[in-house]
Amino acid sequence: MLSNVYVSLQGATKIFLLLTSTDRNPLANFASLESISNMLESKDIILNVIGKYRKFRGEVIGQNFRGNVFYRKKPEIGSGAAPLPEGGYVSLMKATKGSVFGLPFLGSENKDKFGALQQASASAWREQIKRDQYICKECFCARGDAGQGKTICKKNSLHNRC
Repeated sequence: MLSNVYVSLQGATKIFLLLTSTDRNPLANFASLESISNMLESKDIILNVIGKYRKFRGEVIGQNFRGNVFYRKKPEIGSGAAPLPEGGYVSLMKATKGSVFGLPFLGSENKDKFGALQQASASAWREQIKRDQYICKECFCARGDAGQGKTICKKNSLHNRC
């Protein structure tokens, strides 16, 4: 008997980038952070946020989910660890093992600031892709919305690495 479930290193890494000037309003009639986190995890999505956080100005560009800091003069290295900013989007970013960066660097006319953000985010995303590709995943074929076949891959919770 053939099985349509297999363990694989394959499957595209899904990195979402959220650009925001405000944080999530916890009083609004939105889904809970837990349900959103579960949905992101079920879809195997890594959330990255570029937002307006006071912490990310001057020399500090951003941080990854571990709290490692990206500095403007060393954007390719997440060095040192510090507490992450507060907020709903940061909670989701931590749950999906993403990163967070400062919005002022994205809109900066200063080429050094904008270039540092480009380097730091590319460094973070490369690390996320590398980490994701080494995680065991269960992949199976499912019927798509129009009846076509599509491959769905989910992290295999029984294995840390293949």
